Amino acid sequence: EYLAQQYKKMKNRDIRLWLPLLTEKDKDGLFAKARCDWFDVVSDVYNTCYFEPLVDWLKQRNMYYISNLWEESQLLQTQAVGDYMRITRTVTMPGTDCLEMKSQDVHDFKETQSVAEFEDRPFMSEIMGAVGWGMTPEMMKMTINSITSFGVNHVVPHGIYLNRKLETIPYPPDWFTENPYWPYLHYWTDFARRAAFVTRQSQLVADILLINPLESVWALTESYFSDEHPTWDQYSLEIDQIYASAMRKMNENNIDFLIADKY
Repeated sequence: EYLAQQYKKMKNRDIRLWLPLLTEKDKDGLFAKARCDWFDVVSDVYNTCYFEPLVDWLKQRNMYYISNLWEESQLLQTQAVGDYMRITRTVTMPGTDCLEMKSQDVHDFKETQSVAEFEDRPFMSEIMGAVGWGMTPEMMKMTINSITSFGVNHVVPHGIYLNRKLETIPYPPDWFTENPYWPYLHYWTDFARRAAFVTRQSQLVADILLINPLESVWALTESYFSDEHPTWDQYSLEIDQIYASAMRKMNENNIDFLIADKY
């Protein structure tokens, strides 16, 4: 309603000019609602015009959609996704993109795990992407242990090179026959399979419910509307840091938690 009223006042002006003006700080504090409304609409458009039709199309053909979105920070989610947890609920199988050894950090998993737990969905993670020549059996075991503790029950090792020409050097690190650990990989895959089965049959009983502060970041995001590469408000940075720190502190102290958004 506020956006509509302001638009009527400014309908003779260039549409590219009025959006930043609507989101500038005003004495009544209406800018916060205007910004949240804007990001809310963008999230809905992204979700209903792209994800929902694609998920439905796949479902009609007995296929499913796995998500790999921007789980790294509230700032990246605001800039590139909108409402991360809303879109994650739309897909068939919530998932994360776990590059290198990011499996050792709880942060990128918990929002997706929460959607999977509340919706009773399988939880995918594409693990150890771009890890390089240094991959060892120890790193592989550390990764599967960690992601299992974060609720992952659909494990996707990244990547398998389908071009088998030796001159292309299909390792590092291939999870197929060129892998030097290939003769022993069945020990790892068997553990991963059994762990995933147990995790999928169970449900996390959490001690803490952490509230997702995404709307606060939306309300404080100012330069986004006039700059392709926004400079973030100091409070937005602090919110993101405190939110991430809370996850890590609870994980370090073996406190189970899930995350709730406004949904």
